[in-house]
Amino acid sequence: MNYTKIGIIWIDDNKALGSGSRLVDNGYECISSHPNEVKKINLNNLKSNYIYITNIKPNNYKRFGLDRFRNINSSKFLGVTLSTIAIELGLSEKLDEKLPIFYTVCQMLANKLEAQFGINLMNTEFTAIKEIHSKLLPDHQRNRPLLAMASNLELERAIANSMQKMQANSLRQSRDIQSITSARFPRVPYTLTLLNLLYPASNEYQINNNFNGRLIGQSEKSHIRGDDEVLQELIELAKTNCGFIEVEQVNTISKYNDYWPFGKELQATPPRRWAALPEAIDMANYSLLKLGSVYVTEGKKLPFAPTMPEVNSVKFLSYVNGLVNEVIWTSLGYSQMQDKYPSPISTYIRAYDRIMLRLKAKTFIDNQIEVSSFNTGAIRFYIDSTDSAESKKLKDLILAEDMIPQIDLL
Repeated sequence: MNYTKIGIIWIDDNKALGSGSRLVDNGYECISSHPNEVKKINLNNLKSNYIYITNIKPNNYKRFGLDRFRNINSSKFLGVTLSTIAIELGLSEKLDEKLPIFYTVCQMLANKLEAQFGINLMNTEFTAIKEIHSKLLPDHQRNRPLLAMASNLELERAIANSMQKMQANSLRQSRDIQSITSARFPRVPYTLTLLNLLYPASNEYQINNNFNGRLIGQSEKSHIRGDDEVLQELIELAKTNCGFIEVEQVNTISKYNDYWPFGKELQATPPRRWAALPEAIDMANYSLLKLGSVYVTEGKKLPFAPTMPEVNSVKFLSYVNGLVNEVIWTSLGYSQMQDKYPSPISTYIRAYDRIMLRLKAKTFIDNQIEVSSFNTGAIRFYIDSTDSAESKKLKDLILAEDMIPQIDLL
């Protein structure tokens, strides 16, 4: 198979020049003909049979005049950013050292995506994730969700309203001396876990009103609790079914509400009043919920779910394989413009991501570590970079929790 040729083109963005526009004519290139060298090149001489990955974000293309080059793409084209690769591999700031690594990682990632999913990156618009999303999403998930065999706008709103990518806190940089660092789950085991959970297996839903007005969970005051039997009924329902339940957060334990207020994203989003069943069950660990109607459908494993290996039988050593696995699940976790209806699978996979990260985040918060936000298998922290004791405490806790610290903590 002839794989698409990938090149790296590094543009000096000259941030000191401010926000004004300027036409960029030159960049620093690393390609297959000289994979261990970095050469300065006029952008008009870029090879037309290559896809070039650049460090410039797409929203700055017009500012630098890069929109005139059809084969220049941001690293998000492959589902990962160059800055992430640099941080995770601890790369030098020297171009002649880091660009060959960028080239190797991006070329290997592109090869694996084309081989595994049969996509042609030269014919791909926007991002590879969009193409993979189209190939992986089961056919029934492209159809309109139905309630009792009929279309229902409230059902569609429930699915869409349950979708949330980022979970951000409401504290917003409470100290003067701060930087943001992060820790993430190992990509391959995390993907295997996510894809082997229960997902909506049909686009046909029924409404269940048995939970209307019932309370589950706990509040700040220990004597005010929800009904444990109702919670257990909800858990039993979620073992074989998937669905979306209307929830009202009556009370929340304030210690945790600051770090994961229901529905809080970095950007303004519509207020949340619906949740996937697993998320509602998880919320009962730190809040008192008043339940409403449930839209229920059959739950099954995904048809393409990878086989889980025996515990401790496999070591995941390939960085690129980890990136491929993250691309797989994030391609499902994003809705695409071509999707006519909200995707229950996308909504569920994002809910599982938030749940697993929240469970980990609780450990850090209980140990007096400030959590900034979490999504896509990673937790971000506020940290005083001048406090070596705090950095060591965070690093030790990350390793104890079987997560991978950002490289500057190693």
